Amino acid sequence: MPSVGARGDARDEAPSTPPARRSATPAAGRAGHADAASVPAETPPAIDTTPSVEAATPRKGAKAKAGAKDAGATNGKSAGGETGGKRAAWDLFRVRPSVVNVKLIYSAYLASLALPLVAIIGVLYAHQALRANPSAWLASHYTYQVRTFWIGFAANVVALILSFVGIGLLLYPLIAVWVVARSVKGLINVAQRVEIEDPNGFFI
Repeated sequence: MPSVGARGDARDEAPSTPPARRSATPAAGRAGHADAASVPAETPPAIDTTPSVEAATPRKGAKAKAGAKDAGATNGKSAGGETGGKRAAWDLFRVRPSVVNVKLIYSAYLASLALPLVAIIGVLYAHQALRANPSAWLASHYTYQVRTFWIGFAANVVALILSFVGIGLLLYPLIAVWVVARSVKGLINVAQRVEIEDPNGFFI
């Protein structure tokens, strides 16, 4: 049988093994931490902030559209300027229908016996006044004036042709009397604010 002293020695030697194992664990932990510290951290990829060539340079199609728009705007402005100029020139011939206007046209017809070109101005104003949508009784006077001019003009052409035969010379005085009679009748009616009963008629 073993002795008591031998058992005590065995007990004293038995716990000496675990401390060696404990010391191995911290060493391994330190080595792991050292290895982890030695590995460099991954850096995030760099972001390219340089604008691409496509983004910085406009597309050819966009340039073409912009050029077409600019050309259209320029043409529109030029066309608008030309139209505005034509309208401004046309406004000079615009006539506001009025009693005074009607009287002036009749007076121009009377003066045309000495100055034939004055009748042309009168009929132009009569045409413009009709386009301005005058009242019914004023419209009858303007129609009467237009008819007076064109009938008188046609009669003068016929008289000119017949003058080569010798008959036309007799027509000129009759045409003058006819123009004076219609003009005087128109002046009387417009002074009384009365319309012309038959503005499209050939006679007085």
